Amino acid sequence: MRLLKLTIKNFRGFGPNVEAIDLDADLVLFYGPNGHGKTSLSEAIEWLFYGTTKRRERGDGYSKSEYTGSFANAHGGSPTEVSLLLRFGGKDVTLTRRLSNKENSVTYVDGKEADFSTIGLLPLEAYYPVVAQHGLQTFIHARPKDRRDAICAALGLDELTSLKAVLERARLSFQKTPPTAVTAARSKLRGFVAELSQIGPTASVAARWSDNPATVDVAADIKGLLAAAAQLSGKPAPDAQTALKVLRDERAKAGQEVFDVSLLAPPEPFEERKAAAMQKRDELFASLRSLDDRLGKFAGAAAARYSAALLSFWQQGLALPASGDDCPMCEAPTLSKEQRSELRERLANEKSTVEAITAIDEAASAASGTVSSFAAAIAGLGIKGTDDPGKARLLAMFGDQGELPEFIRHHDALLEARTRLGNALRMVRDTGNTTKDRAANHEQLEQLISDRQSARDELIAASDAMNESLSHYEEAWAEISGGLNAKIAANKAVSAIDAVGQAIQSMQEIRLLARYAEILDETQLLIRSVEGAAQTKQQELLKSRGKEVKEYYELLNPGVAVGFDEMEPATDAMKLHATSFGKRMSAAANLSECQLNCLGLAMWLMRATTSSSPFGFVLLDDPVQAMDDDHAEAFIANIVPHLLDKTKKQVIVMSHVKHVVDRLRALNMDRDIRHYHYESFLVGGPVIVRQQRLNQALAEIKGAARGNEGNRAWAVDRLRVLIEGVVRELYLRKTGTEVPAKYDTATSGDLAEVFRKIPGTDPKEHAGMKDTIKFSDPAHHTQVGYAVPLQVNIQPHIDRVSGIMKKYGLIS
Repeated sequence: MRLLKLTIKNFRGFGPNVEAIDLDADLVLFYGPNGHGKTSLSEAIEWLFYGTTKRRERGDGYSKSEYTGSFANAHGGSPTEVSLLLRFGGKDVTLTRRLSNKENSVTYVDGKEADFSTIGLLPLEAYYPVVAQHGLQTFIHARPKDRRDAICAALGLDELTSLKAVLERARLSFQKTPPTAVTAARSKLRGFVAELSQIGPTASVAARWSDNPATVDVAADIKGLLAAAAQLSGKPAPDAQTALKVLRDERAKAGQEVFDVSLLAPPEPFEERKAAAMQKRDELFASLRSLDDRLGKFAGAAAARYSAALLSFWQQGLALPASGDDCPMCEAPTLSKEQRSELRERLANEKSTVEAITAIDEAASAASGTVSSFAAAIAGLGIKGTDDPGKARLLAMFGDQGELPEFIRHHDALLEARTRLGNALRMVRDTGNTTKDRAANHEQLEQLISDRQSARDELIAASDAMNESLSHYEEAWAEISGGLNAKIAANKAVSAIDAVGQAIQSMQEIRLLARYAEILDETQLLIRSVEGAAQTKQQELLKSRGKEVKEYYELLNPGVAVGFDEMEPATDAMKLHATSFGKRMSAAANLSECQLNCLGLAMWLMRATTSSSPFGFVLLDDPVQAMDDDHAEAFIANIVPHLLDKTKKQVIVMSHVKHVVDRLRALNMDRDIRHYHYESFLVGGPVIVRQQRLNQALAEIKGAARGNEGNRAWAVDRLRVLIEGVVRELYLRKTGTEVPAKYDTATSGDLAEVFRKIPGTDPKEHAGMKDTIKFSDPAHHTQVGYAVPLQVNIQPHIDRVSGIMKKYGLIS
C-alpha cells in the first residue's frame, strides 16, 4: 500500500476548503507549531481506516458525553469526510469515510458505498500504522491486565483477548444480574429456610439456601428433604412422589386438628364442576319439558272408550295361544271366534291411546335418569358445610369481626338452598314415578298435569336459588380462605410439613439453580482455557516480536547500560522488565520518562511493521516531543532510515520542531521526499504549503557535483528532480494553476513539453532545458558504456537551470 493523495473536509481542525495533500513520496515531512492541526491530519488517516481514533477511545472512557460529536469540525460544514487515493494490490483506489451522524460513519470505495474489506483491506488492531505522541505510553502506564490486552492486540492476538473479555463480561453480567427465573428460584427457596432449619435432616439444606446468593446441592438437598418427609410422617419416603403423598396425608391430619377445611373448601376444579351441574340442570329441564309436552298432547286427544289398563289386558290375552273358546281369565268357553274378532276391533280402534301411554312412559323414564344425573352433579360440588361447633371454632379463630359473619350467613344460605333443591328433586322424581299410571287413568290426568307443573316450578326456583347461593358462597370463601389457611399453616406441625412438601415440589427451581451454577463454572473453565491459549501464543510471539521491540528500543538508546529488557506474560497480566547494569527491575516503575517514551514508540513500531500488515506506511505524530536531544537524534538517524530501508515503509513524520524536520530532509536527500509547512491556522483550517526549497536543492547539487563519483551521480539525479520542481513552480506562477494531473508521472520529454508551454519562456530556453532534461534522464544512465559525468560536464547544466531560476525570480 502507498498513500498518494489525501483530502480532508470538515474533520476536526480542517474546514471545507482544504486542498488535496500530495503524499506520493517515500518520506513525507510536516512541520508546524503546536496547535496548527498536525494531529487533525494524523487522526483523519486514523479515522478513515478504523472509524475512530485512539484519543477518542480513551476520551469515551473518561466522559462519553464530552467527546460525542468531536470528529466534526466545530464550525460546522458538510459533509465531514476523509478521502484517500492510494495504491493497493497494484491498483489505484479511492477510499472515503463520511460521517452519517455524530457517532456513525459510512465507507465508500471509488465513490460507491462499500466496506473496505471488499478490496481485501482489513484494518486490524495488530497492524495499527498511526503512532500518536500522546499515546506512546499507553502500553506502559496501564493496569497489568489492560497492558496484556493491548500488547496481545499488537501481537495479533486481539481475537483471543476479545473473546476472553466478552466471556468475562458475559459471565460477570450473568452473575451480577441473573435471569428472572434464577432470582425467583432463589427467593422461593429462601422462603423455606426458617422452617427447614428447625428440622434435623434439612438443617444443612437450609444453610445452603440461606447463602447470599443461595446455593444448592441437588443430591444432598433431595436426600435431606426425603429424610425430613419420613421423619415428619413417620412413614418411609424413598422418592419424591411417595414423600408428597405421605406428607399430604399427615398434613390433612394435622390440619384437621386445627380445622377441617375440606368441609368448606369448594373442590377443584370447582368452576368446571359447577358448569357441569348447570348443564345437567338444563338437560333435566329439557327432559321434563318433553314429558309435559307429551302429556299435554295426550290430554287434548279424544277420550278413549276403554281404559288403558283394560286395553293392555285385552292385548295380552289375545296374544296367548288359542285353545278353543276358553278365556284365559275364567277358563270358560266364552272367548268365541266372534268374541275374539270384536276384541281385536276394539284394540285397533284404541291403538293411538296405547302408543301415547307407551311414549309417556318412555319420557318419564328418561326424565327420571336426568333427575339422578343432576342430583349427582349437585352432590359433586362437594361443599359439605360445618355444624354449630365448627362455626364456634371459626369464631374462636377469627372473632366475630371482618368477613367471617358474612361468610357464615352465605354458608347457611347455601345449605338451605341445597336442602330446598333436594326436596324439589324428590318432588319431581315422585311425580315422575306415578306419571304413567295416573296418565292412563282419565280421571287423574288433569291433577297429574297440575302436580307436574308445580314440581317443575319449584325445581326451577330451587335451582336458581342454589346457583345464586353458590356464587355468593364462592365470593365469601375467597375472602376468608387465605386467612383460614394461614392460621392453619401457622401451626408448627403444619408449617413444617408445608415447608418440606413445598420444597420437594420445588425440584425445578433446585435444578435450575444447579444448572445456573454449572454454567458459571463452565464459563470460568472456558475463560481459563482461552487465557491458557493466549499465554501459549504470547510466549511464542514474544520470542520474535519481543526482539523487535528491543531492537527498536536499542536503536533509540544505543549502548546504554540501563534500559528495557523483555516482556513477560502472566495470567491476566503483562510484565515489562528493564535492567540496570545487569540487574532486573520493573520498566514502568524505574525507567525515565524519556526512556519510557522510547519503549512506547518501540512497541508501536513493532505493531506498525508487522510483516502481514496491509498498510505500507507508518505515520508518526510528533514522536520526539517528549524526548531529549540524544534520543531525538537517534530517532532521526536510526529509526527513520530503518523504517524506510529495512521495513520498506512509506514514512510520514509530523513535528513541531523545525530542526527535526530539517535534519530528516538533509539526511535523506537521496530519497523521494515531500516536505510541507503548516504556515498558519485559520477558522477554515490549517494552511499547509509544500516546501520546494529550490535554492537549497540547487546548493546541495552544486556541492555534490564537486565530490566523488557517488556524489556526482547523486547530483545528476537530483538535477532532474530540481528541474521538475522548477517547471512546476514556474508553471504555477505564470498560469495560476498547478501542472495538469496527467503530468503527475511525467517523463523527461513530458517535462520539456510543459516547460515549452509556460508563458514568457523563449525557444532558446526550451532547447537548453530539453538538453539538460535529457542529460539527467535516468534512462540515459542505464545505457551501455555510460560513465558518471565529471564536475566540468555537470556544471554547465547547473548554471543553465540556475540562470532560468534567477531570471524568473525563483531564487534571488
